Amino acid sequence: MCSPVRASIDLRIENGRTWVRVSDEWQEMNDFSAAFAPNGDWLAFLDAAQEAIEMGDGAGESVIRPYRYRLDGPRLNRAMQERTVAAMTARGELPLGAQVQLPSEFRAMSGDGEL
Repeated sequence: MCSPVRASIDLRIENGRTWVRVSDEWQEMNDFSAAFAPNGDWLAFLDAAQEAIEMGDGAGESVIRPYRYRLDGPRLNRAMQERTVAAMTARGELPLGAQVQLPSEFRAMSGDGEL
């Protein structure tokens, strides 16, 4: 039995510069938010967060509490589609009766994350 391949993307921000690593090599990316953050909103993916669980034991004095969540692809697709339609409509770019369909990768997306 084969196990599914798990892929990850690492992000590093230093001195106002963004670096991305998909496998072993770090590469600088000029506009990372345009590729991964809808409308520059890094928290937009939380529209599709499910089963959020606080990590840690709650001990300590930090006001920062990390959470782990599961990403729901179909829910992310719906949320991004609604945002896209609203933005295009506000700019007058969506003709009457037109429909917006996002790439199927959004519907098929799954995974988990930490915040």
